[in-house]
Amino acid sequence: MLRQIGEVALLGFSPDDNGLGSDGRPTLSSRASLELVALVRVLLAPTLPPRPGAVVAAVAEAVPESVRAFAFVALGKCCLVDASLAKECVTLLVREVDHCRHQAEGAGHVARG
Repeated sequence: MLRQIGEVALLGFSPDDNGLGSDGRPTLSSRASLELVALVRVLLAPTLPPRPGAVVAAVAEAVPESVRAFAFVALGKCCLVDASLAKECVTLLVREVDHCRHQAEGAGHVARG
């Protein structure tokens, strides 16, 4: 589902943002709803927020890394077509890329060491 959210967000995307395809005809455009983007953003976190009415001391449910990865890709695609969303999310995306880069470097040292 997350993959489709990103793909649908890119419907009608044109880099020059004039809304026309390469043949000059108008393209179908689609924007993800605010609620859908909010749901994707929730899936970016390592754990899910507690459910309303849940016991506070309950263990938070972890979001699988594969789901987080799809959520980051979907959010990135949504950001391509929505400049205000991109401005909101650029820090988050850069921080995650930097964090993953450091993890990959550490894993490389362990594998070589």
